Order: sequence, then structure tokens, then C-alpha cells
Amino acid sequence: MTVARLEALFTDDRHALRERVLWRLLYETAARAEEILTLNVEDLDLEFRRARVTSKAAPSNTCTGPPPPPASCRARLPQGRQAGPVFLADHRTPTSGPRAPAATDICPITRRGRLSYPRAEYLFKTASAELDPHGQGWTLHQLRHSALQHLAQAGRTAPELQAKSRHQHLCNSLLSRVNALACTW
Repeated sequence: MTVARLEALFTDDRHALRERVLWRLLYETAARAEEILTLNVEDLDLEFRRARVTSKAAPSNTCTGPPPPPASCRARLPQGRQAGPVFLADHRTPTSGPRAPAATDICPITRRGRLSYPRAEYLFKTASAELDPHGQGWTLHQLRHSALQHLAQAGRTAPELQAKSRHQHLCNSLLSRVNALACTW
């Protein structure tokens, strides 16, 4: 994915604010989608542009991101909420039965559940299909690796990529660096 195509996607007003913020946050942090989708409002530190995430590599880690969005975006995304999931599903979730999520995955104010990975993936693939030369749309995992590849092309070292991506093994970060170098030839 080129930076220009991603920027076009991130700024396209045809897509909801929730999706555009999620996609930009995933790209700017190079975080795993699960790490960002499991964020709660209380995990955010908007002033210092960081969040406490639970990652595969470490039980608790800090994820830093882009400059804070404009005040209007910050106010609209968490909607003044003090707790609960940052990224909410479009509809209220069932409160009982086999499809009911855990209480920690429901916003105490709106009663809407956490946005799921499959739904976030579907929204990204659908939105990116027109920009994808193959017309299939991209995955959230491809978005993460594009971010790492762009950082590698900008000259970041393998240890820097490892820190940014929170890869447990340096070889995973080296693959992003090698792929980036191969693309520059």
C-alpha cells in the first residue's frame, strides 16, 4: 500500500469517523488490530499520545501514536465516556444468551459492544477495495506491515522496528526491513 493511497483512505469523508480514526491509529502505531480494538477509554492518555495495550509480546505495554486528533474528533469518538471500549459496534449488543459479550466489552453508557475484529476487517477491506489495484481490498494485517515497511524505507533500524511493532523476535522486524529494501531496488 502506498502512503498516498492510505492517506486518501484516511481522509475520505465517505467513511465513518470511527473507521478513519481506527485505520490511522493502526497505521501510525503499527500495532496489531487486536491491541487497538481491545483498548478501553481509561487506557488512553490523549495528552501524551499513548495508550496502555495488552500485546502478545508483553502483558502490558505502551503504544504511542500520531499527534492527537482535533478536539472535535476527540470529543466525538469517546463521546465523553470515561470507561468502556474505545471502538464501539454500530448496534447495541444482547445482554444475555450465547451471543452476549463480557461485561467489560460493553459501554456502560450506550450499551453498545466492542467493535469486533471480523467487522473491522470487513469495513477496511470494503473501503480499500477501490484503491487496491487487485480490487480485493486490503487486510488490517497488511496495513500493519505497510506501516513497518514505510518506516523501514524511511531508514528505521531493525531494533527500532522491533520496538515500534512490539515483535517478540528481532527476525520478524528484520523481515519488514528486508522487504522494504527489496522494494527500493
